[in-house]
Amino acid sequence: MTLHLERPNPRARRWPMMRRDVAILLWASFLAACVATMFFFAMFDPLLLAHDDAPPRWLSDRMTGYTCGFFFFWFIGATASFLTAFLIDARADGRDEV
Repeated sequence: MTLHLERPNPRARRWPMMRRDVAILLWASFLAACVATMFFFAMFDPLLLAHDDAPPRWLSDRMTGYTCGFFFFWFIGATASFLTAFLIDARADGRDEV
């Protein structure tokens, strides 16, 4: 039995470090937003949250509430991830002197 391994493509380029870091941070915040959306909307119904005297017409749909909530949690997670990465990078550069 022979095992054939694929050879790496010599023309394939690796992502620059900055692009790879951004992709990792966005992916981690995406997964955090998925979990936060599941837990939040397991407790709260988007229609009841939008039940106001005069909610906007576009917010009267349950799926729109889920979507807005997901993107809100994704934004919060991405902001936290990027601030954490910035603080770790600042400390690694030696700028943490008081």
